[in-house]
Amino acid sequence: MDHGKTYLLRIINAALHKALFFAIAKHKMTVVGTDGSYTKPLTRDYITIFPGQTYDVLLEANQRPDHYYMTGYYTPSSPPSSPDLPAYNDTKASVQVMAGLRSLADAEHPCNGPMGRDSPQLSSSGTEVRVLEYNSTVEIILQGTAVLAKTHHPMHLHGYSFYVVGWGFGNFDGNRDPLRYNLVDPPLQNTIFVPSNGWVAIRFKASNPGVWFMHCHIERHLTWGMETAFIVKNGKHPEAQMLPPPSDMPPC
Repeated sequence: MDHGKTYLLRIINAALHKALFFAIAKHKMTVVGTDGSYTKPLTRDYITIFPGQTYDVLLEANQRPDHYYMTGYYTPSSPPSSPDLPAYNDTKASVQVMAGLRSLADAEHPCNGPMGRDSPQLSSSGTEVRVLEYNSTVEIILQGTAVLAKTHHPMHLHGYSFYVVGWGFGNFDGNRDPLRYNLVDPPLQNTIFVPSNGWVAIRFKASNPGVWFMHCHIERHLTWGMETAFIVKNGKHPEAQMLPPPSDMPPC
């Protein structure tokens, strides 16, 4: 870097599980954007960035020429232990597991699966997919006061950016908390962390027809089912409708 110049850094947290603090030694950073949208300048010594989030920051190289670390918390892993494996071209070894697989059935006791079912029963309860009218205004309250998995949850919505109009700690109060919404200059984001023991309120206009996935960006939470989807209907005009599938697309 050249002394006296200002640089734009684009930072993403590509981790699967952890929120990170990030700082540059002896320098301040000015946040000017997040998730592809501009923000009013916000100068800080560090940023907190959650999985899937992005930040655009300005860095002024105003310190004396030297080497300065850009870093977050780093915990080195323990040295890995290597297993003993067959040679890559050992054909006999490659079929040993496959050749030894057998079901639990035998001629006297046929296996019909757990509880007599050949396939698992589908869950009858869960988060239903929501159908949204085209161009409707949607408000979602994300509540993070669960007893289990008490941590921040970076929630990401595909296909949209949304306005973060409010947040707080404790349980959301539908009568009191909306009075404190920021309806003047709320940030526009596509990933927002729900604070542990807190809540976040977001709003967006359903102007992009299709099926859109919303999920926690912590991988294990997603696999546990912290996810849902929105079906946004087509609008009246062709430009507000999903394109039909290609004519040569194979049917299911």
